[in-house]
Amino acid sequence: MVLLSSFRTHDNNRGQHTPLTPLPKAKAWWTPLLTTQRKEFTKATGRAKKLRTSDSYATARQSNLGYFKAIKRAKASYWADFLAKTSPNKIWMAKQLIAPRKTPRFPSLPDA
Repeated sequence: MVLLSSFRTHDNNRGQHTPLTPLPKAKAWWTPLLTTQRKEFTKATGRAKKLRTSDSYATARQSNLGYFKAIKRAKASYWADFLAKTSPNKIWMAKQLIAPRKTPRFPSLPDA
């Protein structure tokens, strides 16, 4: 019985204690511009699904391309800033971030 009451209080308080903002390092490259473009992209795709016209699909396609190009630009600029601010002592950390894995994910199978 105690277990059920704790679940109820947890469910009732869930909305009050759940943080609505992401952690700062979760997507450090994310910008407020990307947030507005994501909202426009979502609205345009919803409109295209609802109206099903060629104009709405074209608008959705353009917002899609703009949104994902903006993400690529934001990631590239963040990476360039990261490398510019990196000290010589921490350059090895940057090397490890871009280096390929030493071990393959799947072992090679011998020829049978």
